[in-house]
Amino acid sequence: MDKKGLLSIKNFVFIMIFIIFAGCAKHYEIPPNLEFSQKKFIVNDGKKTSQVFVSKNAQIYRFVWLEMTKSPISRKILEDGKFRNDGFLPPNNTSQELFIKLLNMIKNYEKSAVISLKNGEIYNIKMVSDE
Repeated sequence: MDKKGLLSIKNFVFIMIFIIFAGCAKHYEIPPNLEFSQKKFIVNDGKKTSQVFVSKNAQIYRFVWLEMTKSPISRKILEDGKFRNDGFLPPNNTSQELFIKLLNMIKNYEKSAVISLKNGEIYNIKMVSDE
């Protein structure tokens, strides 16, 4: 087989891998009928305390997770069940699972909860503002 044939096989394999991984984007189930403008949560993992702000505009949710010094940990937008980064922070998949669980807290009118994530991290959460 000549170099041109090998090159097109490599290109085909690369494109197929890209398509497979692009189709693996996670789709999250958003709790229906959540009515609020903004919520603030205090998050403690046993080592450090941080805060998460959740705001809603129409059917778009914006999450900002900050250290207590206001340094961002994660900023995400959730629309149509899919997260996208909001800004130039590195990817943080842990935050997506946490953010969905915060929406469930809002749905269930919970003011505090202990949340376990799939990666084994445990967070004590307290809602501190309710707008």
